[in-house]
Amino acid sequence: MAIKPGGDQDEITEEFSQIKQRDMDKDAKLKIVGKDEVREAIGRSPDTGDTFIMRMYFELLKDATGGTYEQSVSAINRRHVSRTIQQRGV
Repeated sequence: MAIKPGGDQDEITEEFSQIKQRDMDKDAKLKIVGKDEVREAIGRSPDTGDTFIMRMYFELLKDATGGTYEQSVSAINRRHVSRTIQQRGV
């Protein structure tokens, strides 16, 4: 994916610059600051960056599985169904 200079590039750069690790002293899972904290820091919702990250998730999954975009979406849906079944104790 690419971003044209100008356009949304400045917005996305500002939003991504707010992504920071939190609870760095703890040995727990990696955590980042929440969307509410980012919203407070930049004065608006980071929707453009969220959209970019959500779209890239499928690209990364596709690369990790070696499959197509459709196979990646199918794998996500299967995991969701499997997780739902497990949560219901079926």
